[in-house]
Amino acid sequence: MSRRWYSGKARKGLKVTYCTDSRPLDTIVNAAKESDLFICEGMYAEKEKLNKAKQYKHMTFYEAADMAKRAEVKELWLTHFLRLW
Repeated sequence: MSRRWYSGKARKGLKVTYCTDSRPLDTIVNAAKESDLFICEGMYAEKEKLNKAKQYKHMTFYEAADMAKRAEVKELWLTHFLRLW
């Protein structure tokens, strides 16, 4: 079968980058560079919780947004999955 049968008309792909449970890293920024969608954890909304974010190896909303800006992504989705017992 031809490729056209499977995918239809040729179209530009999307770059999606996903990161969770991490502190901000340049390697993440490089991986997310020019992503169409960057899904990144943002555990803490309050700037004053930066020390707690560092202690538990998470990010604040502001840190995630800064990485998205440096990576020049088109869209950022903040998320965090919290397991409750």
